[in-house]
Amino acid sequence: MRNRLNDRWGRGVAEAPQTGFAGRFSGALLPPSLADRDPVVDGLRGLALVLMMFGHAAVSFVPPPWPLWGEMVGSLAPIFFFLIAGMMVTDSVTYRNRKLAHFLKRMALLMSLGAAIDLAIWRIWPFTSCEVLYAIGLYLPLTYLAVRHLGRWRLLLAAALVALTPILQNQLGYTPYPLEWGLDGQPVHSVAGQTSVWQHWLIDGWFPIFPWLGVMLLGSWLG
Repeated sequence: MRNRLNDRWGRGVAEAPQTGFAGRFSGALLPPSLADRDPVVDGLRGLALVLMMFGHAAVSFVPPPWPLWGEMVGSLAPIFFFLIAGMMVTDSVTYRNRKLAHFLKRMALLMSLGAAIDLAIWRIWPFTSCEVLYAIGLYLPLTYLAVRHLGRWRLLLAAALVALTPILQNQLGYTPYPLEWGLDGQPVHSVAGQTSVWQHWLIDGWFPIFPWLGVMLLGSWLG
């Protein structure tokens, strides 16, 4: 969910960006374009990409059932992505003084991209199953508001969102596969006990508010 670089060698130490972990500790050692990078975040991004490729490759080339360790490794990728997104919100607010409008623009961009992918590639109606681009887009401004107004207390909100997830799923019901409608008006999958679209966004879509907003808030706290 953050693509944050283009400078030349030759500037003095005083001109090196002093933002984020890398800016604070290595601005004097690296050119500005590199000093503005955060090696911790970049490392986590790389790890998340490797895990994502592992997960998709396993699903594509290895017939089920998959070993438990394989499923666990593949499931780590989205956790890292949401944690990193939260960390970058804190970085943007603390060191770049980003305002709410910045995150609303990002939300509009990600939502539009997600809708375009659903329509053009998956051939389904958008905004039905809380896909990853929709989720990150929605949670960016919400995380910004938490960083601005809750401070360190947002860790409690993050814990509550994660802890309440199984309780709400037990009370409201849980579907193993979110409802997705093809452009022809037919459901992509039919499963017993199918829940509604609003519930997909709340607790049982691909990346619903409970618990994934909590994961992003945790990332903002770690950042």
